[in-house]
Amino acid sequence: MGSKNLGRNLRLALVALFACLFVAGVTFKSGAQQTAGAGQPQQPPRQQPSSDVPAEQVFKNIQVLKGMPSDQLQPTMEFMASSLGVRCDFCHVVQQFEKDDKDHKQIARRMIQMQLDMNSRYLANLGGERISCYTCHQGRSGAPHLPRLPFAAPERAAGAPGGQPPAGGAPGAQPGAPAPQGGQAATGGAPGGQTAAQAPRPTAEEVLAKYVAAVGGREAIAKLKTRVMRGTREGARGGAAAYEVTFADPDKLYIVAAIPAQGQQPAGELRQGINGATGWTTNARGARELNAAELAELRNVSRYLMPIKVAEPFPQMRLVGRGRVGDATAWVLETKPAPNVRQLFYFDQQTGLLLRQLTVRSLFLNDVPEQVDYEDYRDVDGVKMPFTVRTSGTNPNNPFTIRKFTDIKANAPVDAGVFVMPAAPKP
Repeated sequence: MGSKNLGRNLRLALVALFACLFVAGVTFKSGAQQTAGAGQPQQPPRQQPSSDVPAEQVFKNIQVLKGMPSDQLQPTMEFMASSLGVRCDFCHVVQQFEKDDKDHKQIARRMIQMQLDMNSRYLANLGGERISCYTCHQGRSGAPHLPRLPFAAPERAAGAPGGQPPAGGAPGAQPGAPAPQGGQAATGGAPGGQTAAQAPRPTAEEVLAKYVAAVGGREAIAKLKTRVMRGTREGARGGAAAYEVTFADPDKLYIVAAIPAQGQQPAGELRQGINGATGWTTNARGARELNAAELAELRNVSRYLMPIKVAEPFPQMRLVGRGRVGDATAWVLETKPAPNVRQLFYFDQQTGLLLRQLTVRSLFLNDVPEQVDYEDYRDVDGVKMPFTVRTSGTNPNNPFTIRKFTDIKANAPVDAGVFVMPAAPKP
């Protein structure tokens, strides 16, 4: 065989050898992937929390809360922590929440299962009100088993010998009246010595009409096209910091909030806005658009600060009884804007102004309240506005926020550009 033929055959053999090795390598790699896939199937990318996605598809190691909408897990955990007076690390390993290293997490699972079972079996016996962690714990990690002695001496009531309270409960109490927050018992007492039995019971429509008139009337409210509100915002973990809110019709909001320094975190500033159907926020990394849940939360803040805080046209409401907010006696109206949401509005019987709004969301495991209190109403160009707004919730890291305004200007000139999301910084 000639040298040329030998060289050509050698090159062909080498090419064939490398081709075989390449094919073998691909086959081996594919087989290895298939073997690994059979033992450990590849998980799809985790979804974002949503009312349409169950918690076990978003979070790891969900045991007894399977089927809970994933966007309810965070408020449910916050409610548990507040009910026991603890922080997240009481049950969880920080930054590794899926781990089962702590005994309290196992105990919590058993308690949750007990709660689910009891609510399933005895809801009718409980008057339709579900029990929750707070039912027993009431701010303590360990539920008390014995009463604390001595008991308070019962008050001696007129016509009740031996100091026993009269039969039938508190005088003037209305059946079905909601229990006001803060430990205040429902009552029908009215200022000036007038008893609840003597006070005429208005309709829900009459209470709402008095409310609109007390605020200033629809004509005065309609004249408000812009508002600039300046003051301070204070949370549970920091002092009061500068806070400014700008409104413009229709549906525009701009907030500038100073953030006080905390520990090693320096002071900063938060800016947020709503411009029609969209919202945005800024931080140290720049501006971004708000997701649906964040936008809904910011719209709630906007509603709290509106002159009329019950959206018109008014939803269908019913008068459920009397309540107290501080020293004031209030008519309490109830509405159910959604199947899992109940709202109670407390209107001052004397002034007609709204004193409190209590929203209760019925979640998978328990009911979660959020309360807004309105104080220090003052006249602003013919419209009464609260200069102090307190919001309270079950987040143990920030259970309340107090917004106190020192200056509110109506129909002040406003630059429309402040409502537009700032452009992203150039790379």
